[in-house]
Amino acid sequence: MQPNQRYYYYDEIVAILRNLKIRTRRVYHQLCKKDTLVPYSPDVEYHDCWEEYGGWPGFFGVKSYRRSGDVYETWEEASAATIKLDIKGQEDYQVDYEDDPRLPSNPDVTYNDVWKKNGGWGGFCGTNRRHRSPKDIYQTYAEAKAAVQKIGFRSARDYNKHHQLQDPRLPPKPHEKYPKEWKKNGRWSGYLDLKIKPRLANGRYFLWEDASKAVQRLGIKSGPEYRRRYKEDPKLPSSVMKTYLKDWKPKGKWYGFLGKVPKYKFWAEAAPAARKLGITSPGEYSRLRHKDPRLPVDPRKAYKGDWYLHDTWTGFLGLMEIEKPDDEWEIWEEE
Repeated sequence: MQPNQRYYYYDEIVAILRNLKIRTRRVYHQLCKKDTLVPYSPDVEYHDCWEEYGGWPGFFGVKSYRRSGDVYETWEEASAATIKLDIKGQEDYQVDYEDDPRLPSNPDVTYNDVWKKNGGWGGFCGTNRRHRSPKDIYQTYAEAKAAVQKIGFRSARDYNKHHQLQDPRLPPKPHEKYPKEWKKNGRWSGYLDLKIKPRLANGRYFLWEDASKAVQRLGIKSGPEYRRRYKEDPKLPSSVMKTYLKDWKPKGKWYGFLGKVPKYKFWAEAAPAARKLGITSPGEYSRLRHKDPRLPVDPRKAYKGDWYLHDTWTGFLGLMEIEKPDDEWEIWEEE
């Protein structure tokens, strides 16, 4: 390196590229922005020795297949390589295709037999989404989410830019493909499984949802237990109802906040649920009611106003008659 030298000598820049393991023009041009001694157009700056040393392949120290005509044999291989270089169209291709020495200079000529059928430049560069059949896209939210989390996208922008390259079966607009699950599962944060820090106000959880999740992590099962243990998380408020007044009733009071499933409020809701389980006796109800956590421990007490009106167990279970009377259970324990 000489004083007042404008750019590195050819052998100096080549040594730097080898050390940094730079092998593509896209990454090389990022280096240009960081180091003013790196020329943006080395083919011009070192024109006197450029071809002699192998052009771009020689500059990056990669084997040049193009001289021997050893380009990708199939359209599919060349297309995959092009998408990997993040080339978006014909103009980008003519600038960057030499970053992979096996890419042909004119793919529309090399793969002429399938070029139009496979979507032209849009299909080749993976930007023409219309050539993908809707049947190729994951049909359920659960399938797409599993694929997304396996890849590990860091943001919605990361997903939008790279989802087709990483997994062609991922939808370009998941919020439109899975509208029912989208809001319910937390939009992008749920879809990508992003770790978002809860919002705080005066050192307390600002949102009912964040406080509810924290309580459920602590395993708190009741209001009295909450009042005893809420200080285990300093971000939980002493009075939940006052802090989240607008959400308290609409989201199920303590049942919703503690993540508990509320029991059926009416006989007319509980009776069909019990019948759906195929229960035929009080003893069977005792053994099987846990299969539906919304069924009460003792329906006689829960719906005492309707119990005899609807013919006791016979009506509740939808039986013509019942072999064992109510006194089969003499002791009931509340949950």
